[in-house]
Amino acid sequence: MRASLRAWRFGLIVVIASTLGGAAALRVEPAAKERELVRDLAKVVPAEVGVSAARLQRLDAHMQAMVDDGRLSGAVTMLARHGKLVFVDVVGVQDVETGAAITRD
Repeated sequence: MRASLRAWRFGLIVVIASTLGGAAALRVEPAAKERELVRDLAKVVPAEVGVSAARLQRLDAHMQAMVDDGRLSGAVTMLARHGKLVFVDVVGVQDVETGAAITRD
């Protein structure tokens, strides 16, 4: 009886683990349509989604200061809220030695 109970528990654990593993894999890989939607976010005025334009200016200034101080070679800052693109800024370079510019993509 104990052996069959252990076998049943083991089988149940295997089924649960495989189910959870499959569900996790499904959540990790978004559908092609979802990837397309994420890539093409509509740009909005920050106030429309409750974001302060003044704070975005501070963020922009801080990122530029980090590049100017040499702490970063460059950065792309992007902020989205409620599925809408609020802010995008590119500062610095991609490669300090070659001076290759950073692109938004």
